[in-house]
Amino acid sequence: MRKFEKKINVLLIFLQNDDKISAQPYYFENLGIQYIAAYLRENNIDVKLINSDGIKYDFDEIINIIVDYKTDLIGISACYNNMQTAIELTKRIKIQSENTYIVLGGQHASYFAVEILENESSVDYVISGEGEKSLLRLITYLFLNESFEVPGLYFRENNLIISQPTTHLQNLDNLPHPARDFLKLGIDNHIYTMPLILSSRGCPFNCAFCSTPDFFDGKWRARNYVKVVDEIESIIENFNLSHFYFTDDQILGSGKKDKEHILSIANEIISRKLNLYFDLYFFIMMRGDFPNILSNNEIKMLYQAGFKDFFIGFESGSAKSLKAFKKGILESQYYTTIKLYKKTLFIEGGFILFFPYTSRQSLLNDAQLIRYLNVPQWSYYTKKYLPYPGSAMYNVLSENGFFTSNHYLEISYEFIKPEITAIYALVKKIEHRISAQDYKIFLIIDAINKNIHSQFISKKMDTLDYNSILKQLTLINNLYYTLFVNILKHYSNHDNIVILEKKFYKEFDEYFSQLLLLVRNVHIINDSYWLNKN
Repeated sequence: MRKFEKKINVLLIFLQNDDKISAQPYYFENLGIQYIAAYLRENNIDVKLINSDGIKYDFDEIINIIVDYKTDLIGISACYNNMQTAIELTKRIKIQSENTYIVLGGQHASYFAVEILENESSVDYVISGEGEKSLLRLITYLFLNESFEVPGLYFRENNLIISQPTTHLQNLDNLPHPARDFLKLGIDNHIYTMPLILSSRGCPFNCAFCSTPDFFDGKWRARNYVKVVDEIESIIENFNLSHFYFTDDQILGSGKKDKEHILSIANEIISRKLNLYFDLYFFIMMRGDFPNILSNNEIKMLYQAGFKDFFIGFESGSAKSLKAFKKGILESQYYTTIKLYKKTLFIEGGFILFFPYTSRQSLLNDAQLIRYLNVPQWSYYTKKYLPYPGSAMYNVLSENGFFTSNHYLEISYEFIKPEITAIYALVKKIEHRISAQDYKIFLIIDAINKNIHSQFISKKMDTLDYNSILKQLTLINNLYYTLFVNILKHYSNHDNIVILEKKFYKEFDEYFSQLLLLVRNVHIINDSYWLNKN
């Protein structure tokens, strides 16, 4: 453990992001900065965390914290959707505290490091890649005058932008468990959250829309399964929480040869009897072909251990779109997977309906898959490709001149077909009108699934209650599908669209009110938080 002549105060900021990819209410934590915080603390550095995404701080409040804390260095995790906010904040910080070092990190900053440093004098450094060891080495250079060998560091020197080679951690088990300041913050403020668990980093696949393979050099690294379960057990004991969100991009690694990772985690949970003592519920992300990798008995064991919520990156129900995305999977496999496991697992998913090559036929195929999934979310019908630097599709769009804007503050593109622009505008208009209700529908679906899959809830729903709610949700699901298909048919006829919208809003408000009544009658959701939350 290093000794500093004076106390070093580091502030790590999780910025507000109002345009999340997922509507799920789980992202109160940020494992990136939480791992960094734990690693720095292990090396005798004082670290304070700000969660401006969960607890809305304005700039003045953040500045006051910086001044009061006598902050020496600030690390900001900035993503695609909030880089503008990050840059504005750095400018405000430098006005009030010009001698405080400011470091940006995260995938988006990593890919635009040179451009950021060329244009933003308020940013002192950018760290590309994994930040735990790199930020520590930067701190020891700045405050102990140790070696300036900092992996992935971008900095200015003689009016030039200099970079040092990025490296990846060889052994994730050498890292301490991430700091859990945000869990305590959530509990203290009565904010629902699921602790995030990261059991592996990277992904060996090469989906065209994703930057993860490039960011991690196509490598997949897993933690020791015992240490993963140790972390889960520690959170249960210290925070009395038993629902967890695994954030692994690809928890199965490359497939059959790596599946022992998750099976070992499940087996360790069962051997410790955690599944018998606690109401375990794990959310994990899977490819749609997981039944080709895991046997039925293995899936049953995962369920027994608590792995009950499978989020599948469907992306599309269109063969052409899946080929463009390089998913390496047929749309028929999605239907098979849903059919096989819809009744035993909670199957939800991610979609990319709108991207430059979208057609009305691809949107129709997408809508058919969404309807078959039967998780009524209008937000599914609005999902647009985010062009992440480092992804193959980003490179193709850039090379072919698709971008109308392409820099660190904004990346935008146009659809090839003008009718897709009109259709996208219409579905986003609907989303704006019903987003609050759509979000509550998700909360209801989530609560219901946690109820029916729990062995511990004393008042479980009976079959009649469940079927009544499921029927109402199916009505909403079909209503969404019908509206979307009608938009595809009538998008160019303003009068028809007005009639369709009016009819939809009337039926939707009626169905939604009936759903709330059914849910309140079975008392599985706390009215004060779940149903009255705006």
